[in-house]
Parts: sequence; structure tokens; C-alpha cells
Amino acid sequence: MRESVGHFKQRVIDLIEIYIEKENSNPLVLRLLLPLHQAIKYAVGQKLRALSDRLSTVFVKLCKSKQYVTNTPPSPPLSHIINLTNKKGTLRKDG
Repeated sequence: MRESVGHFKQRVIDLIEIYIEKENSNPLVLRLLLPLHQAIKYAVGQKLRALSDRLSTVFVKLCKSKQYVTNTPPSPPLSHIINLTNKKGTLRKDG
């Protein structure tokens, strides 16, 4: 049971990653920043290491995207989400 839940979580991350790649100019993609950041924060421990690494990879890929929305300026709610994510600090604590 636990193994199937882990596989399900990995598949969900796969779908999120595909969505980010295919819809990177969609303003809704930026709304994934904070939930991804929070998921990384809660995926701690040796058993969730693979999940945490995978989430971190997707988060960095989203942050490094060079094709953000170009046809409309960011709306205030999106800039608010970005500011909240920046205030959360680093992805992982050292030590």
C-alpha cells in the first residue's frame, strides 16, 4: 500500500512537470510556486528523500523558466504568490 502511494505521488509530480513544460506561458503555472515550495518543506526524512528531490527539481525548473507570460502583465494575485514564496526562504535548511 505504501509503495503504491509513493508511485502515485511520483506520477502526480510527473504530470505537474509536464504541465509546466507545456503551459509555461500560462499565468496559472506561477500559482504552482507556493504549493511546490510547501510540499518540499513537508517532504522531510529519509523515506521521502526521493520525493523531496523530485519536487525540488520541478520547483527549480519552474523558477528558471524563461517563458513566463509575455502577452499580459502579471496580475496582483500572482505577484503576491511570488512574494510569499520569496519570504519563505530557502528550500531546505542546512544541517
